[in-house]
Amino acid sequence: MGIADGGINVQGNITPTGEKFIPRNMLPPEALDYYDSIYATKRNPHPSRIAVYEVNGIVRFGKNPAHTEATTLQQNIYIFGKKQIILEGII
Repeated sequence: MGIADGGINVQGNITPTGEKFIPRNMLPPEALDYYDSIYATKRNPHPSRIAVYEVNGIVRFGKNPAHTEATTLQQNIYIFGKKQIILEGII
């Protein structure tokens, strides 16, 4: 059980994604315009922290696909576990 579910975090629970956040004030205006045009939302038109990750020495904007994969897998496992508990109560 991971820390989000009241468990303790152990190395086996952690998937390193290499994603980092940097403050907006550390980037030039052109980079901010680009980031906002792609990643801004109606609720957050100018994100204060910019997500970046590195692939083969190239820094890229946005969430690392490995981060999204890890989060999706965790959510699927959580939903599966919840369904199993519900089914066990019925059977």
